[in-house]
Amino acid sequence: MKPIFKKAAANNSREQMLNAAEDVVIESGVNGMTLEAVAARAGVSKGGLLYHFPSKDELIKAMVSRIASVVSNRFAEELAVEPPGRGRHARTLLRVMLNGHGSTFARLKRVAAPLLAAMASDPRLLGPMRQFFKRVHQGMLDDGMPDDSSLLVLAALDGLKYWRIFGLLEPSETDLVKLRRLLTQIIDQGSK
Repeated sequence: MKPIFKKAAANNSREQMLNAAEDVVIESGVNGMTLEAVAARAGVSKGGLLYHFPSKDELIKAMVSRIASVVSNRFAEELAVEPPGRGRHARTLLRVMLNGHGSTFARLKRVAAPLLAAMASDPRLLGPMRQFFKRVHQGMLDDGMPDDSSLLVLAALDGLKYWRIFGLLEPSETDLVKLRRLLTQIIDQGSK
């Protein structure tokens, strides 16, 4: 399996351990992820793993932080090409979420479901994702979108994300075009 992170980063032993943990979670779920299994998969001793991640919770927290970093970086890249003006953050989020059919989204989808289960048992692990969404929401408000419109766009896109992550519902391309059109209208109206 190809990690979602650049190959250069895989040369770093900490990144190799996170890649190994990701693989173990995908194969065995969070409950099946033991420090021993991750160390073996990474080709390091358990002590070497514990040096970087003193507990399973710390390892999971690092995995969530890395996912949040990937999402945040992708958003920042897309925001940089979005023309200045009202609704900029909302249009960027819409584009990122509705154009998320590439390999990165597929890989995140496979890792996210078991990590969400782990985060449910310890809400502190949600910190990096909370920070990302707070920044995006604040950016929407700073762009001049009303709070109710920005929350509606966030809720719709999060709902779509969770449908995909959990395989609850996969809208057709036609459905996604219609959803994009409707959310664009909401963004444009809320940004006037």
